[in-house]
Amino acid sequence: MSVGKKIKTTFSVWGESIRTMKRYPKVFLPFGIVALFQVALLFLLFWAPRSPISVVMAPPIRKFWGEMYLHYPVNFLLLPKLFNYGNIVLRIILESLMAGVTVAMVVQALKKFSPRFRTNCKKGIRKYITLVAVWVMLFALITIVFRVPVFLITKYYSNYVGIFRQANFLRVAVLSSIFIAIMIEALLAYTVPAVMIEHKRTFKAIKRSFSVVRGISLETFLLVLIPTLLTLIPVFLKLKLPALIDRFFPEVTLYVIILGILISLFSNFLLIISVTILFLRKTETSDEGASK
Repeated sequence: MSVGKKIKTTFSVWGESIRTMKRYPKVFLPFGIVALFQVALLFLLFWAPRSPISVVMAPPIRKFWGEMYLHYPVNFLLLPKLFNYGNIVLRIILESLMAGVTVAMVVQALKKFSPRFRTNCKKGIRKYITLVAVWVMLFALITIVFRVPVFLITKYYSNYVGIFRQANFLRVAVLSSIFIAIMIEALLAYTVPAVMIEHKRTFKAIKRSFSVVRGISLETFLLVLIPTLLTLIPVFLKLKLPALIDRFFPEVTLYVIILGILISLFSNFLLIISVTILFLRKTETSDEGASK
């Protein structure tokens, strides 16, 4: 298949994704629940320095970061880091399950059935360990990709180059890490559909994802690329938070994190629904080819 046809296929998948969202808005429900928990986590951490939540939250903050982070406005500098830690746990526990539930609901929607959250949630719970294992593996790989190059450059290579060259190396390392992370996500994009649709276990689901990607690599890369680039917007805004706080007000931190939650809601859902549609197209084409 030519590059032009592959790009056309990608836009066709996005078109079908949008039509499915409009026809069956209920498919948003699983990631909507994740977003609600993220907002609840954010405001729990926001109120951490205040009673009664401070009884639980203040001691660890005081021990690991210092007393000043329990006071306005410095507490807003720590808030994104605390939210990131809590969000990792939340995504492992809840988002891994909701991704599987979304796949099952999308399959029902594509078959013109009304998607059922409760029924598919039960299916997801039965495959919960596999879904968590897949998510943890993806998270671990991406964390390594981002952390190791930066660590090596700042800890070891900085002794041999100036600050300006070190900054350039860091930029190259970060951009390279983003590209590698997208490639990893693309290779593992079909693990959750393989778990929920074909009932694969962890390593067989990964192997299945590799085999599916082999025939639709460009389409998969594009489907992963756009949602990933969207999620980078709040990441870069968080890096600029000290400057934003100086220019505006400390509470701008809340707006940046909430923006990140909303972008994550849309981008994660778009990724899941689009790769599920393409997975079904690929498997149906393979089945038709095998039957001839």
